[in-house]
Amino acid sequence: MSTARILLLSLILLASHGVARAADSWDVAPFSQPARDLLQAASAVKRERPTDVVVMLDERTFVFDDQHRVTRSQRLIYRVDSPDGVENWAASSASWQPWHQARPTIRARVITTDGREHQLDQKLLTESGTRADSTLVYDDDHTLEGPLPAVAMGAVIEEEVVVRDEKPFFPAGEVSREYVGRPVPVLHTRIVIDVPESLPLKHITNLLPDDKFPVLHNTFTNAHTQEDVLDVLMTDALNRPNGIKLPALLDVARTDGHPKAEEARDILEVFVDENYGTDWTKWEKAIQDWLKANPDEVPEEK
Repeated sequence: MSTARILLLSLILLASHGVARAADSWDVAPFSQPARDLLQAASAVKRERPTDVVVMLDERTFVFDDQHRVTRSQRLIYRVDSPDGVENWAASSASWQPWHQARPTIRARVITTDGREHQLDQKLLTESGTRADSTLVYDDDHTLEGPLPAVAMGAVIEEEVVVRDEKPFFPAGEVSREYVGRPVPVLHTRIVIDVPESLPLKHITNLLPDDKFPVLHNTFTNAHTQEDVLDVLMTDALNRPNGIKLPALLDVARTDGHPKAEEARDILEVFVDENYGTDWTKWEKAIQDWLKANPDEVPEEK
């Protein structure tokens, strides 16, 4: 997108058995993965200690337009692993404020262990107002919710909720926070902000350690990863220390057919002041020599 900036706020993969093999399944467009393939990828993720659910993907996207209106998308893929998970994770819901937002859209599918796909019945979604602090006073928030079909242990659920502003919450701009994490295990969290070049944007990212970035290696170097995801990963990589950034860019550069290969090689050339073409042995040695001569600063312990 030439007229927009795509900003990664956070992209974290927590290591778990089977994650590397299944990573591609979380990087495709919503609801495009065949049901049996998604079930197989989710089933490959093993947990030493059982939990109610395991969230494979927690993806949140915020798309702004030049009038400060926001379209918020929340996408979840999770596997149900206990009876409590069946009881507590068997419904979809969305909240919105009708005075400035359109009625949300909810899409969901449940894939049972036999590989069958069950779609959310839109006719079962109900609207209601919300009460403030359990009183009889209703506020402006509304809720749209409904039951998910065929939820059982081992089932995999993919859900997408979209809430779209019809007019901005505050025309002059707003301040908001987005918290990463849930009370259940999350393998892959992605938060993306897409804004026009004309829209001023300031952001602060906290508590995203550099030691989590190498786990993204398979997704970043995969030539079939969605281009918008690669845009986000490239932005993130370029803001990492050189000891993380340069080896990652080298792996991208030498991946056949990778959409970011040429860009990665151009960036590496700036650092080592030489273009070695496709001689990856020379590239690797040059990068290692550069890093030895220009080590990353290690923050002092407080």
